Amino acid sequence: MTSKERIKQLRDQIQTMESNGASVDEMMTALNVSRYMLYYHRRYLKLTGKPKRLNLTVDQRQQIKALVKKNNSYKTVADQFGISASAVKLVVHDSDSINNHHIEDVLSNPINALLSRRWT
Repeated sequence: MTSKERIKQLRDQIQTMESNGASVDEMMTALNVSRYMLYYHRRYLKLTGKPKRLNLTVDQRQQIKALVKKNNSYKTVADQFGISASAVKLVVHDSDSINNHHIEDVLSNPINALLSRRWT
């Protein structure tokens, strides 16, 4: 196998693992490459853009918070929802973000409702 073929195979594997949501550490271990090498090929494949947005419903976010509150580990909860442990941590600690609420819930707060009227 030529070096070009090996590079193509490595990039295909990186692309596949990235689309399956593997972390950088998981890719490094599975592909047996250094962090530098992995970042180099991810940059070539243009996979270094904005992080993926969590597509979780408000109910799912509330379930995640409840499970963590019941002393379940981040990893256990992450496995149940098919997301990473760091994503669970973000959901738990990002409770004030507007992304976690329906707009109706945000506007039910009188101050937010007043501000929204002012901006329109």
